[in-house]
Amino acid sequence: MNLLDRYIFRAVTTATLVTLLALLLLQFFLSLLVELEDVGKGDYHFLAALRYLLLIQPQRIYELFPMALLVGALLGMGVLASGSELIVMRAAGLSLTQLTRSVLQAGLLLSLAVVLVGEFFAPPLEQLAREQRAIDQGEDLAIRGGRGFWARDGERFIHVQGVLPGVRLANIHVFDVGADARLQSILHAESAR
Repeated sequence: MNLLDRYIFRAVTTATLVTLLALLLLQFFLSLLVELEDVGKGDYHFLAALRYLLLIQPQRIYELFPMALLVGALLGMGVLASGSELIVMRAAGLSLTQLTRSVLQAGLLLSLAVVLVGEFFAPPLEQLAREQRAIDQGEDLAIRGGRGFWARDGERFIHVQGVLPGVRLANIHVFDVGADARLQSILHAESAR
């Protein structure tokens, strides 16, 4: 990567990150207004709403990034054009192909970073956020763990170990808990439809 490539990369990257930050802040405050309607349900309070919104931000980055990259690339190139830097680059012998390649390199590197965030960090954080929010609000909760799926229906807890072909559930346990939080009964089935 030569000096001009790095210069264009910096212009596009800076504009893209500023655009992404602006979109994230706008989305954050609009989502906060929606979450404030749920504050007071169960143990869900203002700080819990903030925690929820912060935990889902990696997913929002993944969702908003394509728009931010498009706008950021246009803004970055616009800043270079407004300072006549593109004209100087072209006069120095930089072809449109080389210019396009420099912009694409910036976009691809940023996209790779966001894909890694979106594929590896965002899903577990979003699941944690939704589970914690449901617990705080006192909702019946379904949790997918490493060893099956747990669901709560009132005073009944259901554990499903897996799903078999033909949409059949495998190795199901149903735990009935009384009002005093004591286990009343356990029901087991090898499979169910």
